[in-house]
Amino acid sequence: MRTQIYTYLAACLLFVFQNAMQMHAQDYAGYANEVRKNVWQWDNPDFTAREVPVKYNNESAVILAFHNDIQANGKKKIRFDVNTILSLNKELYYTNIHRIMIKIQDDNALNTYSEINFREQQREMGYRISKKMRTVVGARIIKPDGDIREVNVDEAVNITEGKQDNIEYKKLAIPELQKGDILDYFIQDEMHMDDENIPVLNFPFIHQYPMLSYSVHCEVGKNLTTEYRSINGAPEFTVSENEENYILDVRQEDIKKAGNYIWTEPFRQYPIIRLSILHNESSNMYKPATARKRGLYKDPSPEAMLIDAFMSLNDLGITTNGLSADMAKDMKRFRKNNPNADKKEMTDFIYNSWKFHLHNASYLSSYAALYILNSFLFDQKIESKMGFTTSRNGPRKEDVIRFWEFDPLVTANNNTQVFTYPSFFTVSEEYNYMYEGEEATLMETKKGRLKPSGSSFENITIPITTPKDNLYDVKTLTSFSDEDPSLLIINREMQIKRNAKFPYQYLILLFEEVDNEKRQELGITRSLVEESEKERRTRKYAEGYKAQFEKDKKAQIDSLKQEVSLYHDIHPKEVLDFSVTSSGATQNKKELVYSVKYVMEGFVNRAGTNIILDAGKLLGSQVKPDDEDINRDKGTYTPYPRAYENEIRIILPPGYSIDKTDNLNKNVENDCGRFVSTSSVNDSVLTIHTSKVYKNSYEPLSNWKKLLQIIDAANDFYGQSIVLKKL
Repeated sequence: MRTQIYTYLAACLLFVFQNAMQMHAQDYAGYANEVRKNVWQWDNPDFTAREVPVKYNNESAVILAFHNDIQANGKKKIRFDVNTILSLNKELYYTNIHRIMIKIQDDNALNTYSEINFREQQREMGYRISKKMRTVVGARIIKPDGDIREVNVDEAVNITEGKQDNIEYKKLAIPELQKGDILDYFIQDEMHMDDENIPVLNFPFIHQYPMLSYSVHCEVGKNLTTEYRSINGAPEFTVSENEENYILDVRQEDIKKAGNYIWTEPFRQYPIIRLSILHNESSNMYKPATARKRGLYKDPSPEAMLIDAFMSLNDLGITTNGLSADMAKDMKRFRKNNPNADKKEMTDFIYNSWKFHLHNASYLSSYAALYILNSFLFDQKIESKMGFTTSRNGPRKEDVIRFWEFDPLVTANNNTQVFTYPSFFTVSEEYNYMYEGEEATLMETKKGRLKPSGSSFENITIPITTPKDNLYDVKTLTSFSDEDPSLLIINREMQIKRNAKFPYQYLILLFEEVDNEKRQELGITRSLVEESEKERRTRKYAEGYKAQFEKDKKAQIDSLKQEVSLYHDIHPKEVLDFSVTSSGATQNKKELVYSVKYVMEGFVNRAGTNIILDAGKLLGSQVKPDDEDINRDKGTYTPYPRAYENEIRIILPPGYSIDKTDNLNKNVENDCGRFVSTSSVNDSVLTIHTSKVYKNSYEPLSNWKKLLQIIDAANDFYGQSIVLKKL
């Protein structure tokens, strides 16, 4: 009997193995050729277009036809399971064909489309999970005389990375492509997944080139949960169905190109259809209890998504953890040393402790991390609320399509303090600028499971910082080199606040030094290395930390050169000195303060015995809109309100005087901000003061000309030179 059972199990396992390997056992080349044959035979009249309208003759390229074809359904699959021997799981089968036919009209477009990168096959296996993906690429060139030349995809070369030369992707060259040709190519991704959802599909009805037609066709199984919405004026799907699938179609003609604009946010400004396909019936997929069941849903309500987000917090499974334990130790010391601390001081300390120890809990999602912060505040009897908001560089609240597009946040002390997921350098109350001005939905913290509903929500608007909050205060002392007067020696002191400081912190600060500062702030006496050496289980990391810290110190000079390049948009000849007064990474040192001394070339020219100095360049690089941007048709999303205050002092070389400096004096001020500069000469020192302010992070299109006045004034100053005359 036992022999019969084993024989039966062996037969079952053989069947399961054969079923699991079927896709990979199939000859890839034959499969790919069949896909290409099917795509090239599409009965789609859009791909017969060959002529470009006269109005687009001067464009870099024109898309004659663009089509997305989506197929998705859930299928039952027999799986071997170490617990149950055989189990039945539901696998998500998905294909996405992305086909473009584009007319190449200049060298820029030719360079862009001279190669195609793709991954051919990928497979991930794990306990009770499986993910398989394979990609097929097809490309052909249509010459002006109608001759069609198919590109040999087998000639694609492997691009490897890492010590093991792992194949990262393939690169396919399009060698015969020339200006005037039409490139017709497609990329098909096919996936089999049982532990993941399809990423949200966004179909933008806009492109960097004009499109004569853009169409989307989706066939989605009725056993899946499909939700969709059109945003920012995108067209709507027409919906039909057959016995097994919902069928969604949309098509639009003659779509003008997106402008090459600065300061835009696509999810807020461009027409997009958003499609979410959820594999909600798979036993391996997480879904909140409130998630919609199988079916097709147009414009799911944001409130339903918010309820999903809040409900997901109940399922995090977090009771106690190392992060909370480390925070409790810090808090015990703080209470002992600060018995009279008020609620705000306690909250600031808790946040900074949480943020510091979070680097040891990188496995936590942002949802889990902020949930722990909120719970800890509650346990310390500090009034707090858990909530969700949207990021300004993502969809609006009413445009989300999945609950995890909401980002978590915590407020404390009657919403006077706001906390979002931090960077390494943020201190208490420095929430991410992407959330400024966004609506947040909150729920009061209570013990037990959350029971979210519309009636339990509280909505607030996250405060917007002011230009003074995000200040660049710069003092520059410039002199001419004694050895070579064509070189400038620049000593620049920077004092930077809040949002403005982060790019510079990442460039110039050493992790070891900031980490030690944070430890001192929290009352932790051991350094990271000492802490690692204390415990046997972490002792092996200590030498690695030491080696990395030494490596960071040696690399700092290159980082300082990058800092100068970031400021001037010109590489320095040499960096001479550097010091940090305040890291801007602790509660009592919120401002980043540092100085850097360096040598620059290219600012000085000779005109006989006179010197021409490009004084305006000492201001630092400026935003330079191109001709297309000047005539934009969209409002502007700048990162945040900000102010730049500059004092530029230039020591004149002996034996020289300044002819005039009137060209350095500017004065533009309006509703959007200002650019004002003044100059004076005293005791052979030219002193220039400039003040540039952007008042708002968003300006409507009606204010673009006013904003452009400020930008133009700053660029005009940047281009100014002064003449130093030989006495």
